[in-house]
Amino acid sequence: MPGISSGRCGGRRKGAGRKPIPDRLRRVDLGSLRAAPGLVRYVCGHTILLWSRTDHHKQLAYTIRCESWSCPRCNEYNKQKWKTHITYITRFYDQHDDCDRNLAFVFETSVPQWKSSVRRRLARHSVDFLCIRLHGDRLVVINNGGEGDILYSGDLDEPVEGVLPFGPTLDRMLSAIGYGRKPIFTSTRWRLPRRDSKNQWQRVGISRLKPSQLEEVLADSGLHIRHFGWHADRLAYELPDSWEEEGILAFVRHLAEMVGTEPEQSLRSHNA
Repeated sequence: MPGISSGRCGGRRKGAGRKPIPDRLRRVDLGSLRAAPGLVRYVCGHTILLWSRTDHHKQLAYTIRCESWSCPRCNEYNKQKWKTHITYITRFYDQHDDCDRNLAFVFETSVPQWKSSVRRRLARHSVDFLCIRLHGDRLVVINNGGEGDILYSGDLDEPVEGVLPFGPTLDRMLSAIGYGRKPIFTSTRWRLPRRDSKNQWQRVGISRLKPSQLEEVLADSGLHIRHFGWHADRLAYELPDSWEEEGILAFVRHLAEMVGTEPEQSLRSHNA
């Protein structure tokens, strides 16, 4: 492979005569390096404008995210997204208190132990799990199979050994995640829900305006706005039924021009 030494094959060794690599560089532990925050994709953080393919009166606006754990914008977003998901999949109805609670189990292991035995043991008993990889080989495993300490969101009269508060413990585990490779993996049934594969929305513009700023513009136009998404940071709004196609195009172009971007090619083609 070019650029990688594979041993001597006779003749003059490639790279002979070069200065040797300093010892201080040879001693660097590559496994300890972390991806530095600050590398952000160009579109990450921008607001995308969409309309329904079947009814242009229905429109959406939300923030584009690269969802990389190395991205300073998306790292915290990913943590909050997973916190919401973990809270949802561990919820149950507590008949004693007549309300919803969260219950799960958690233990810590190492990556070698996980690969050699722990993963097979959980799979053998059909246990659902969610693993959070921390620095080094540390691995925290949340599960529903009774393995480890109890994570419980209910109120206890007094501290109980082996019972951890659900919210604060989950916050500490997620806050320990740094920048770099994807740190969370799960069993099949505990994966994040897939996005709708039926693409009923068409992109019509991109802006640098935040959804909160765009919301002010839409509110000033007298439109009703509905929030949805992991952090309610997505906006859904519907234009009046009395608006003709020409008025809808003009309004979308107005939004695009307000935020300093050109309408998408798909929108320009409507006026061609």
